[in-house]
Amino acid sequence: MTRTTKSRNAGMACPHCAERMVVRTSQQVTLTVREAEYSCGGCGFRCVSQLSIIRVLRQPDVLNPEVPRLPFSNPNLQWSRAKPANDDAPLPANDDEVPPRVAVAAPLRPG
Repeated sequence: MTRTTKSRNAGMACPHCAERMVVRTSQQVTLTVREAEYSCGGCGFRCVSQLSIIRVLRQPDVLNPEVPRLPFSNPNLQWSRAKPANDDAPLPANDDEVPPRVAVAAPLRPG
C-alpha cells in the first residue's frame, strides 16, 4: 500500500529550533502505520516520522478482517490488582488469627 498524499495540516515542533515543521509528503505504509516527511522553515531540518495506531478505544461497527488485532484500551476501566501466582492463602500480617493446632499422637509405651 503506497498511497502518497501532500498535506500541510499536521505539524510538530522542530527539535532544534522549536519552529513549527510542516508535512511535505506522507504515505500509508500499512493499514495502521503512516510515514510523513517533515520540513522546518526555521533551520532547514528535515525528518521522517511514523504515525501508528497502537490500541483501540472503541471497536467500529464493522470490522475489517485485514486490520491486525490491536490491544483494547478503555480509560474508564480500572486496572485490577494482580493476584498471587500460587494458590496459597497469604498469611495474616498481624497475630489476630491463631493458626489451628495440629494433634500430635502420644508415643506408644512398650508393654
